Amino acid sequence: MGKGKVFLAGAGPGGADLITLRAIRALSEADVVLYDALVPSALLRRIPPGIESLCVGKRGGMGGWSQTDIQMKMADLADAGKTVVRLKGGDPFVFGRGGEEAEFLSARGIPFEIIPGLTSGLAAPECAGIPFTDRRASSSVVLVTGHEDDSKKESSVNWPALAGAVDAIIIYMGHGNMPGIVAGLMQGGRSPDTPAALIERGTTSDQRVLISKLGNLVEGARGYSAPCIIVVGEVVALKERLSKLEVPPLFGKRIVVTRSRDKGLELADDLERLGAEVFVLPTIETVPIRPNPELEAALDAVLSGIAVASPGYDWIVFTSSNGVGFFFDALFESGGDCRTLARAKFACIGPATAETLRARGILCDLLPERYVSEGLAEALIARGVSGKRVLLPRAAEANEALPSRLREAGAEVQEVAVYDTIAPRGMPPGVERLCGDEAPDYVIFASPSSVRNFIAMLGGDAGKILSTASIVSIGPVTSDECRRLGYNVAVEARTSTAEGIIDAILSAIG
Repeated sequence: MGKGKVFLAGAGPGGADLITLRAIRALSEADVVLYDALVPSALLRRIPPGIESLCVGKRGGMGGWSQTDIQMKMADLADAGKTVVRLKGGDPFVFGRGGEEAEFLSARGIPFEIIPGLTSGLAAPECAGIPFTDRRASSSVVLVTGHEDDSKKESSVNWPALAGAVDAIIIYMGHGNMPGIVAGLMQGGRSPDTPAALIERGTTSDQRVLISKLGNLVEGARGYSAPCIIVVGEVVALKERLSKLEVPPLFGKRIVVTRSRDKGLELADDLERLGAEVFVLPTIETVPIRPNPELEAALDAVLSGIAVASPGYDWIVFTSSNGVGFFFDALFESGGDCRTLARAKFACIGPATAETLRARGILCDLLPERYVSEGLAEALIARGVSGKRVLLPRAAEANEALPSRLREAGAEVQEVAVYDTIAPRGMPPGVERLCGDEAPDYVIFASPSSVRNFIAMLGGDAGKILSTASIVSIGPVTSDECRRLGYNVAVEARTSTAEGIIDAILSAIG
């Protein structure tokens, strides 16, 4: 087997959507991802399912993998023919030890590629409204580390000399050595009144910004912690003039989405556009029911012209996009298509389901005003269902409210389970952080089964997370399940759609 390949890829400064397209492409091609501890969990959802991922990073003072161990792991995987993405915070070559890793790979004859990333020293000030260059205040800027190799006998950074050499100084990893850094800069001639800023966890939902004077920075920074970026220079004063900088409405909010992976990613993208940091934790997976004699019998009837052609089903009713997908997949596999269903009318529980039906070539005839089972039943009954034949393809363990109401109104209802929902196998990388320093503000549940599976998958950790996070429910049925299991619902969507969930969260935060 030939050697594999290693991508030394920058993950960006912390915001999950600030990674490059090239890095995303590398993740999709990987066999194994070795990621740093500071890569946010929300970004780890970009790793496709089935790709092995391993946290090899370390945080200051917290231990972790040694640099030698990381390099040997890369080499072992590449020697085994694997494609490896070494996902590093920020940019690999900006205080990220990427040069060391590249040199190691080169010496071993292992093919590698560098994928640049947006470094936090530039991104964090920008997101805080601080330009690091400005022709009125800063014509020169330096990026410098405040924490050097522990093996060095003395610092190679001459802080007094640096103080007068450039207009703006951007300091990485300077939290632990801040007193010495500040003293050295003032010794070199920087006025204690020089504007300074400390940006903690820049570009993430936990971002905090301290604006100070250089002489007061150490005292003002009490209560702040690493990782942080320090900016010293007159450019910091420009922040006040940029007060109209728009902050997305959900910036600073960390949200867990528990929908199936495909729907979860769609909702996550919408939430991220509003500034949220989103962690996708799929708690349900939809699978077709096989074998399925009931569905096969219904489709045989459809294809033979007995059921739909005449007298046929008067209504085919879908209560989810999954129901549409699995029903039509089975129909096509049986040799039929939308022409086979020409005489039936179609009802959908909500616009997302109707859009899925439209993608299959059929327009929805009935959409209720309320996107819940009760609303759908009321709309159908208002159209007159007495004596009508209704086909209801849906999930195996679906609520009985809809068919019961239709039967009471005189309809002949045939329920056909076309898919089942199960708990996914395995957990996404980074989920353990939800009980630690990445505790969410909101957890979204879009079905009763997502609530049950969340609790079953996370065990005792589920209670810890839900004790501090606000629960967001897609509708009353899901809310009832939350309360039955002992959890209060803070936010309930007025309409049971992804848009309704987002609107409810925006209303909750005012």
